[in-house]
Amino acid sequence: MTAEEKARVFERFYRGDDGGSGARGTGLGLGLSIVKSLVDLHQGRIEVESEPGQGTTFRVLLPSAASAPGTLSALERIRGSRVLVVDDDPFIRKLIATTLEDVAGFVLHEAADGIEAVEVAERERPTLVFLESTCRGAMGSTPAGSCARAPAQAARRS
Repeated sequence: MTAEEKARVFERFYRGDDGGSGARGTGLGLGLSIVKSLVDLHQGRIEVESEPGQGTTFRVLLPSAASAPGTLSALERIRGSRVLVVDDDPFIRKLIATTLEDVAGFVLHEAADGIEAVEVAERERPTLVFLESTCRGAMGSTPAGSCARAPAQAARRS
């Protein structure tokens, strides 16, 4: 990996050179961005060691989970929250949902498009929504905005 690629490797949608061939890598360019976001959420860091043609090593460092006696960690305070994951790619949706469930103990709900997201949000009232910015099947002038408004609209109707 070149110095430029190392500097950009955690950017959303960035796909580096595939092994020096000049061709862009496969995938959506989201994997390392998601990993970085989760590591940042835990006040950790990622180190990257790489030399062109020699391979790359990623090292994830997370702080100890110990808290002061009688206090709850940030993770413990949000454990069990209802989360809706909206993405039309079933692999990405399942990856995000499984990671959140395993790491943070969230109660997960999934939707494949905007219409389903609105239905799930009205029924489940999620605390948090992970939403693909180009959510298909949404109603309204901005697809993502329509999906994102659903939990608040559902709360106002009850």
